[in-house]
Amino acid sequence: NQTKTMHQWRLCNAVINVAPGTYDIQAANGNASYTPNGLTEYTNLTIVGGPGEGETIFTTGNTVANSRIFHFNAVKIGNLTFKGISFKKESANAVGLLNFTGAVSGNVTFEDCVISVQTTNNNPGIVRVTPSKKEDLLVNFEGCQFINNSGSSLKVGAVYATNAQIRINECIFDGNKGTQTGDIQYGTATTLFINRSVFKNSENTYSSSSTYAHASSISNSAAPAVGDTLCINNSVFYNNMSKPTTASHRITPVIFNQQRHYMINTSVDNSSYQS
Repeated sequence: NQTKTMHQWRLCNAVINVAPGTYDIQAANGNASYTPNGLTEYTNLTIVGGPGEGETIFTTGNTVANSRIFHFNAVKIGNLTFKGISFKKESANAVGLLNFTGAVSGNVTFEDCVISVQTTNNNPGIVRVTPSKKEDLLVNFEGCQFINNSGSSLKVGAVYATNAQIRINECIFDGNKGTQTGDIQYGTATTLFINRSVFKNSENTYSSSSTYAHASSISNSAAPAVGDTLCINNSVFYNNMSKPTTASHRITPVIFNQQRHYMINTSVDNSSYQS
């Protein structure tokens, strides 16, 4: 596929159809060009992959530290939807390749998207959701796939969230690996709802001397807070593995939560702890 360079979008109340191809989204400082850069509000914007054969892939050619595809900080998003987009990168020095942080507000939805990144960075999360105010931002994942997100030093394979609201519905997490948690790590009064989703082949290999607990699929961060809520409904966990390098580390095979948690019609199969 032809590689294309995309610059800052400043459209509101619009649908953007992006033809199949590979789009290199980058800026000189490593952040994507969708950083506000003086523009303070995006509203009712939908970015759709296709129509046509083949994937619509967003990537970044940057190799500098903290390179990202999209970075939102100090911006009013309104309602933003990515539909049918693949976010992919190999050997990126990426942290928070999809990054929502600081004074960011609005509703963001990823629908039928694929997120697959291999990185050399040791910070947590290919998707990072860390807003200043929990109530200001809601991030939804609908029918998405998080596939083989990993790295030799990556702490959390797929999603890292603090002080956040996240809803995950009918998604697949497959083959994600992190030194602390394979799929999702959350904390600081985060509310995480998971429905009709599959978590499989995830792995963690925790090697720090810290005594905080982690898990192959989902865990609290190192500083869980009152207000953390985890609700899992009609979901499946299987073939997940925790492999700490030190036997004394407090690691659970699949899920670790120190605050409120609810599991309804959810199964855990063929998952284990390997000391």
